Amino acid sequence: MTFRLNEIVLATYELAPGPFSFCLPCPPLPAYSTAEVLLEADQSWQPLEGHDERHLACLLDVLRLADKNAIGFFGDYPTWESALADSDGYGAPVILERTRASLLQIKNGAAVHERDSVLFPTVQHNFALLAGLLQAVTNQELSVLDFGGSLGSLYYQCRSFLSHLKSLRWSIVEQPAYVNCGRQEFADEQLRFYSSIEECLRHESPQVLLLSGVVQCLSDPYAFLASVLRHGIPHVIVDRTAFLTRDADRLTVERVPAWIYPASYPSWFLSESRFLGHFRPYYHLLADFPALDTNQPEGESAYYKGFLFKALPPANSPDPPVRDFCTYFDEAYLDRGLALYSSLARQYPAFTLSILCLDETTWNYLHSLALPHARLHTLADLEAATPGLATARHTRSRLEFYFTCTPALPFYLLVRNPSVEQITYLDADLYFHSSPEPLFDELADRSIGIIRHKCERWREERYGIYNVGWLTFRNDDRGRACLRWWLERCLEWCFSRVEDGKFADQKYLDEFPHRFANVAVLEHRGANVAAWNIESETLSIRDGQVYVCNVPLLFFHFHGLKQVDYWHYETGLENYHRQLHSELLRYIYTPYVRQLLRFAQQRWSEAAIRRRLQDVSARLCTLETKALQVGSDLTALLEEQKTVVLLRQQLAILTEDDEQTTARIRFVSTSAADVAAAERLEALKYLNQLLASKQATAEQFRKLATQLISELTLASQNLRSTTHAAAERLIAIEQVKHLLAQEQAKMDELRRNIVVLEQDLARVQSEQKTALTEAANRVAEFTMANDSLATVQACIQQLRQSSAQLAGDIAAANLRRAEAEPAAVERPTALEQNHPLL
Repeated sequence: MTFRLNEIVLATYELAPGPFSFCLPCPPLPAYSTAEVLLEADQSWQPLEGHDERHLACLLDVLRLADKNAIGFFGDYPTWESALADSDGYGAPVILERTRASLLQIKNGAAVHERDSVLFPTVQHNFALLAGLLQAVTNQELSVLDFGGSLGSLYYQCRSFLSHLKSLRWSIVEQPAYVNCGRQEFADEQLRFYSSIEECLRHESPQVLLLSGVVQCLSDPYAFLASVLRHGIPHVIVDRTAFLTRDADRLTVERVPAWIYPASYPSWFLSESRFLGHFRPYYHLLADFPALDTNQPEGESAYYKGFLFKALPPANSPDPPVRDFCTYFDEAYLDRGLALYSSLARQYPAFTLSILCLDETTWNYLHSLALPHARLHTLADLEAATPGLATARHTRSRLEFYFTCTPALPFYLLVRNPSVEQITYLDADLYFHSSPEPLFDELADRSIGIIRHKCERWREERYGIYNVGWLTFRNDDRGRACLRWWLERCLEWCFSRVEDGKFADQKYLDEFPHRFANVAVLEHRGANVAAWNIESETLSIRDGQVYVCNVPLLFFHFHGLKQVDYWHYETGLENYHRQLHSELLRYIYTPYVRQLLRFAQQRWSEAAIRRRLQDVSARLCTLETKALQVGSDLTALLEEQKTVVLLRQQLAILTEDDEQTTARIRFVSTSAADVAAAERLEALKYLNQLLASKQATAEQFRKLATQLISELTLASQNLRSTTHAAAERLIAIEQVKHLLAQEQAKMDELRRNIVVLEQDLARVQSEQKTALTEAANRVAEFTMANDSLATVQACIQQLRQSSAQLAGDIAAANLRRAEAEPAAVERPTALEQNHPLL
């Protein structure tokens, strides 16, 4: 392809990404940059016949490579004002002058196609755009609202395909200078110009809202979308819209080459998921398509797309106001954060939830979900916008650093998005049972909303009168001042301890009503219900709705809920002297835990779990072998055993239905897990000692085995609701089996004790059967123990059959017994004194 610029020929470059070469005629020209050559050349150039708009895009790429400081998208500006101060702005007169001159040639028939004031010899049709326009035609009539449509570029490009219509009205909403120029020189019966969308809607009834290359040029693209989409225009066509590959927002300044028009202006690269999220409440996405543009922001990858939308059927009730919420969580709280999001989506669909992803796993997973109402932010973004926050990370624990992020997040969001009216911070472990709108009604026009703990007075004096779970800040002077003061205090001191009237990020809230005006203490009884304030007599159910103190439960705060394993959870209620009564269990805790398991299940892969279970089981066998050694550490063994139990539970959750999974869920007291762990550790240590004493007599072994079974049975009774306790007992029985097999070689020395041993084994069997009766749900596991005892009985039966043959040896055995008896009496004492483990 060749472009002619006076007598300079710019030749042969590839349309696909790759190297470009320039061929200049002889005699050689001075060593100008490409941009300088174009500036000195005749700027009213035109591409040669047969070449399209792709060539212009490629030429822009060539020029960007040649002079990176002159053309392209640069910077990462924190605010629109800062980007505007570093550019000419969209109102530069030269833009209007160049566009007007080119479009007058189109209107008068001297040229056929224009884009960005550049003329082309052939029309380059956008068939995706045309398909969207024809989709909207009704009764051979079409009315288009072209927002930011310049002086009619797309109108002139599309009109030949729309000339068959009975009626075509193309309305352009633009800046005042363009509207004046358009009305004077371009307006006709089909093409009209308006200064605002509202003015256009007073005169027109558009079937299509057209947004081509304009959304990224607005100071607040998302606020514009939230406003314009509410008009309910039946179809929306978006084209030439720029998105970052990393799905975030970035504000740059675009510098346009002088041969098009010497200008620069702010330009956004948007988050596609956030962009599409504004459409989902109102529109159905019919199709998307790649846009023509290829220009990239400095140092980053981007892409351009278009979309065709059709309006959803109108709702019967008026649209609720859009509420902006924010929260933060890491991988450990990922399922709780998703539960919070889903409960908001069910109870209040008109919302946005800005989520601070505290680790990469959380960011990657949420990004893959593309939740329509979620706005994702990284910890790096927050630290870059909050001086002192990155330093605080190194001076406190991870939990304390998270507390420090609490005021930083809403302050960052209000400053970054001036159009947001107010922001409400939510703890990630909240779950909504009904709409939170009553709290906003109670807040009214006040700037700050806080909520009480509503617990014992001594707790409020120690940990704070108000709870951080729900906090609302209006984007006004009072709201921002309060947030700034709170953030500064947390940067100074934010530790998980009570000290000098401070506690974490929470005790500072006690100062809000005294330091700042316009503070509302939200008193709704159904808000922030939690373990510290729930009372059994206040909870009731009516028509499936949970009520607290005869008002609907707005949201429950699951602070203190801890996972023991996938079946067992601690509620933390006993820490506040509350009880888990049936209504609280059925309507609050069990549905919430079931929701957490559903979200966890979505992240699991059965094949990956089975591979991991195989690996862990192999390691467990190795650790069990090492456990036979005297003085071996059992900590790793316990951890691997716990991992096996958790992996088996995960497989069960993946294969069972909801009813089976729900039936397995159990809630245990806070101390039960610690007691169980200590008992199991002691039992395993005891077993380790037993296995290490390979020279123990049959009588010693019988007593130790009986004691071990008794202790393990007691542990089972204390932890009937804990599945992994039974797994530990099974391992103990398996190890007893192993020891019995080793002791078979010594049975010749114990023939005299067959009758006693037989009675002892019968008693062990009786005790084992009793344990099986008490723990009916462990029958399968103890069956293996019964099998091992049956094996011993078979051995005893064999010995009984051979006793007749050994009658002749009884005298010799009696003699050996007389010789060994004194030593047998003294040996236990010697073992206790000399064996290191005993």
